Amino acid sequence: MCDEVMAIICQKHQEASFRHPVDGYWPEQTRRQHENFSKDHVFATRANTPMKNNLLNRFYTVCKKADIADAVPGAAVDIHGMRVSFATLALESGGTPKAVQEILGHSTLDMTMKVYNRARSESKRTAVGALPFATVTTPEKRDVISIEEARKGTA
Repeated sequence: MCDEVMAIICQKHQEASFRHPVDGYWPEQTRRQHENFSKDHVFATRANTPMKNNLLNRFYTVCKKADIADAVPGAAVDIHGMRVSFATLALESGGTPKAVQEILGHSTLDMTMKVYNRARSESKRTAVGALPFATVTTPEKRDVISIEEARKGTA
């Protein structure tokens, strides 16, 4: 967890001790809210009751606010893709596979490496470019060339 997120969680935890029950709009709602009131939960509703586990709905709400068009159920952007992206970026940026495994909660390192370490095009090109006999051109400078041109070195 990054420092900024950790600071937010710590602040929410400290603020929880100052919570008090919130009245509802009608007596039955007030009774339920007072009954479910909590100082023990870090994340609470506006009524200071524990948030229900509707992470997926919140994910799509945040995506909508961020104007991510394809973040709807059944579309290209989904919450599992965020885990894949996190794992891939963490590993490509120097995170240790064991640490990423523990963050994701996988039982084995093999699962993390097989499922989540998806190499991106840049990583593949970097890997090929690391070979002493290979020449790799950056995508913005690369044109489509024939195999013969590449072999001759005329491209």
